Amino acid sequence: VPKTFVTHSLTTCKKIIQHIKPQGPGGFDFLSQDGVPYLSDVNTGRFNGSHTPKLFIEAYAPTKKWYCWKKLPPRDFDVWTCWQRFQEKGIAFVPGQSSRGVFPLIFLRGMSGQFIAVADSNEEAAALAGQADS
Repeated sequence: VPKTFVTHSLTTCKKIIQHIKPQGPGGFDFLSQDGVPYLSDVNTGRFNGSHTPKLFIEAYAPTKKWYCWKKLPPRDFDVWTCWQRFQEKGIAFVPGQSSRGVFPLIFLRGMSGQFIAVADSNEEAAALAGQADS
């Protein structure tokens, strides 16, 4: 994601937060058109998809960088096969043991998948995500 996209998105979020002063969990959804962020949804007063990776990192890798993404798992592919492939590639993140790697946060065959890559840098986390998807 371009730095200008992130800067613009964060500025927008800060302005909204200062104005509405939300209480509790929530988040913002942005869409991209030609690299320009457009706020598409304000989710206040409830947990959303960003809370799971944040809580995971807080519990198991608070000093690390991370990259989280969604990918639809094939219907004939279970979480144990996914985990085995991560292990074979040397990229499986074992909570409480590993310092880097990939972990399946959500895995519903043929329905929904959310994964997190944990590393020392943003670049390494993105590279791990690429390895996990290959």
